[in-house]
Amino acid sequence: MIFLKMIKIKTIFLFIIATATLQSTHAQMILLEKSKSTFEELIDQDGLVLVEFFSNGCVYCRMIEQELRLIANNNPDITVVKVDVRRHGQLSGKYRIGGLPTLVYFKNGQLIKKALGYVKAPVIQKMLDIYGESL
Repeated sequence: MIFLKMIKIKTIFLFIIATATLQSTHAQMILLEKSKSTFEELIDQDGLVLVEFFSNGCVYCRMIEQELRLIANNNPDITVVKVDVRRHGQLSGKYRIGGLPTLVYFKNGQLIKKALGYVKAPVIQKMLDIYGESL
């Protein structure tokens, strides 16, 4: 029991550090916890929005989180949204999410690219640079 409590405390502590880091750089990395309408509002904004569809049990989803934090910290004008497929099954169905993690790129409310699987931050950055100039 003590071992489980120590892990839980460590996890909470790491979450607090990550939140403080994101707030201090004004990066926008949002964990979607509310309704589908909130998601629609997030993707309908001007500019680029990067959405990761994930599950807590997915190893690659946990690995890509570090990469997404780098992207969010280096691109304060881009919004990164994380969507848990277990909580938001309708959204994953709407965007035909077949594997995890899946990154979905939106620009000015329109879906412009879907990418399946783990990728490093430089690859994500290159895609954002390409899509930031297009459309």
